[in-house]
Amino acid sequence: MELLTILFQRQTFFLKNKVRIRIGKNWQKKLASFPETGMGSQHVDFLLKSGRIISDVPVFNGQECEVENSFDPDEIKDVCLHEK
Repeated sequence: MELLTILFQRQTFFLKNKVRIRIGKNWQKKLASFPETGMGSQHVDFLLKSGRIISDVPVFNGQECEVENSFDPDEIKDVCLHEK
């Protein structure tokens, strides 16, 4: 099997295990004030109302995030740029 085919299958597997969640407009405005950490993306940390922190979350175009475990975007209490 070709290496390119193997890599594509592996990437597809990982993408299937992620969930895309649309972020509320109030948080989209805050994200717009953050610099990009990639082309059209940012890596952020979400603080939820429960106190749970979801760290190093990729956000695309300031509108959608990609996470392994789904959460209710209405539960976001704060968002900040992820520091490496």
